[in-house]
Amino acid sequence: MDPNKPNGSKELYLIQTPKKIEVLMNEVINRRNADRELSCEMLEQLQDLEASSKKFNMNDVTHIAQTLLTMVKSGYLPLYMERAFLHLLDEILLILQTPTQIQYRLPKIKDEQVLQLVKEYNHKDHPKTLLIIEDDLLFLNKIARLLSEAGFNVLKSHRGNLGLQIIDETLPDCILFGVDLVDITIEELIEKLKRKVSDFFVPIIAIGDKNQTKLIEKIKFETDDSLLKPFIMDDLFLKVMRLTDKALRMKNQVNIDELTGIYSRKFMMERLEYYLSNHNEKQFVHSVAIFDLDYFKHVNDKYGHSVGDKVLVEFTKFIRGKIRNTDIFARYGGEEFILLMPRTEEKNAWKKLNSLRKEFSNLHIKVGDKVIQQTFSGGIASAQANINNPVEILNLADIALYVAKNNGRNRVFIYEPKMKLKKQQSKILIVDDDRFTRQILLDGLNEEEWSLLEATNGREALEIAKREHPKLILLDGLMPEMNGYDVLVEIRQNIRFKQTAIIMLTANQSEENIAKALDAGADDYITKPFSLIELKARINRFLVR
Repeated sequence: MDPNKPNGSKELYLIQTPKKIEVLMNEVINRRNADRELSCEMLEQLQDLEASSKKFNMNDVTHIAQTLLTMVKSGYLPLYMERAFLHLLDEILLILQTPTQIQYRLPKIKDEQVLQLVKEYNHKDHPKTLLIIEDDLLFLNKIARLLSEAGFNVLKSHRGNLGLQIIDETLPDCILFGVDLVDITIEELIEKLKRKVSDFFVPIIAIGDKNQTKLIEKIKFETDDSLLKPFIMDDLFLKVMRLTDKALRMKNQVNIDELTGIYSRKFMMERLEYYLSNHNEKQFVHSVAIFDLDYFKHVNDKYGHSVGDKVLVEFTKFIRGKIRNTDIFARYGGEEFILLMPRTEEKNAWKKLNSLRKEFSNLHIKVGDKVIQQTFSGGIASAQANINNPVEILNLADIALYVAKNNGRNRVFIYEPKMKLKKQQSKILIVDDDRFTRQILLDGLNEEEWSLLEATNGREALEIAKREHPKLILLDGLMPEMNGYDVLVEIRQNIRFKQTAIIMLTANQSEENIAKALDAGADDYITKPFSLIELKARINRFLVR
């Protein structure tokens, strides 16, 4: 007999049992129906575990095996018991495996100073939220604990599909996943992850064993980085910090409002369109709130625009600190904001927004030596089966906001059909020397039942405006003879057009031209080429005022 070969007794038991336990864990995790009957093989494995552990006087393992058998004595393992069941199996692995075997699988910290630096960084800044998807429970719990020590908010899942559900509830700043999940293929997981988080620039890190190097190499263009077990946590800390900082910079460049640091109107329109058109999301109710600060013009007039800007910043900080990660908060323009609350019924959206309104109205905003109290009004509408475009739902929320303001401000209303305002009498004047642009606007806005007028130059625009008194003018900035800026100045000097809203159309995105238009009295601006969906939303916002 080979003296180095296990002899069929306790030594063989200690080698084979951990492998059997891991197979059993994977079978539990991989069940399609969490309440279905356990297979005969799984029950036999548990019975064998109890018998062999008793035979070799492994009392702790015997006790756990008996507990497991008690949990499934009916032949079923309900979903609510699964986590405890897996935890007990994990305890058996800890008992049976040697310290060397256990430590090999687990990440380690090499330099405690790195841990402290990351912890201090997270403490100063808003802590990042990380999601870990990994079916090795021992590894999952260890890495989660170390990341929590470093100041991260950690979410964890031992299944790929459960991890995808968590993302719908809480959007993480970074995702780490094991490449050998048993309930979903790696290709399907990556595809679904990218579909859920790519618009938010959430980085994805793959984790595998050294024998999975080829798989890691295969998916390297689908992920942002990767790590092979066993690894040093110092490396993971640095990767996460580098990737989340990069994601934040990209997000700021593309989708963030420069003053407040929240999402831009363009990004909000894209996400709202996604929730209204995505097949999986159509089964849920999504609520949208439009709200703005009451009498905010008085703040700007009394204290100046620099103080007003600081009030806006403090307001957005307040709202951001009170909403869910999955909520999308954007600046609509000026002192107006939009809050998209996915998978939220109207009544729950109202409770949330009304609670924020009450709390904010009691807040004292300090700007230098000034203390300012401010209120806001809001309107809410929900995206349901009968609403399929962003313009319509924003229009309904805006109508509810209009009603809230007319009822005394500092209140929140849910849209009701009886609030519907008639738009047929609203005249819109389109002023542009480019025939193609005028035709796009006429065709795109025609279905909204507005009365559309058109002018090909500045002088013609002034004549039509004086004759028809439009509620809103879409005015091109650059035209021959009399340009749009001159038309804007002349209209704003005429008291008859005090209530007429003017949106400038410009092909030049320079801050200088935009500032010039706003200083001359424009209410808003939009750059060419523009989105008709976004333009309609802006028009509706002014008409319901």
